Amino acid sequence: MCRGINGRNAIIINCYNEGKIEEKKSVGGIGGDYGAGANCKIINCYNKGKILGKMFGGISGGNNTNTKYVSCYNVGELEGNTKFGISYKGVTENCYYLTGQGSSTENATEVTSEELKNLAITLDKTYTIDDENNTITINENTSQNVWKNDTGNKNEGYPILNWQE
Repeated sequence: MCRGINGRNAIIINCYNEGKIEEKKSVGGIGGDYGAGANCKIINCYNKGKILGKMFGGISGGNNTNTKYVSCYNVGELEGNTKFGISYKGVTENCYYLTGQGSSTENATEVTSEELKNLAITLDKTYTIDDENNTITINENTSQNVWKNDTGNKNEGYPILNWQE
């Protein structure tokens, strides 16, 4: 199990990874393989780092259906056997990955680089997580005030987190 930020039973919010991560098993830019019983949440995160592995995702190599991914994106290069744009399993809402970078993750959207550069307002929608029913609801009419456009080109034009100013 290998990951860029953290592992099992974590709540990971408002972070990113730019480093290269390589592992022979499950690997992810933000989280690793969470396994049975894990209940992680990865919210408002992105990966730019290159990920190499056997089974992996741009955000997580997780294989647990209880893990939740909200408002995340991956632009990191994925290289290896079985790769997923966001993650192998889990509940995903309002997440994006670049065209050609891995297989589809349920409810994640494959976009071009130019489309992703214009998604800060979309990523910034508020959300509700219902752990009991294993669902995520995006609230289209309200903002978290977490994401913004990269007007200073700090992130190659991709959305940045407000604290990155």
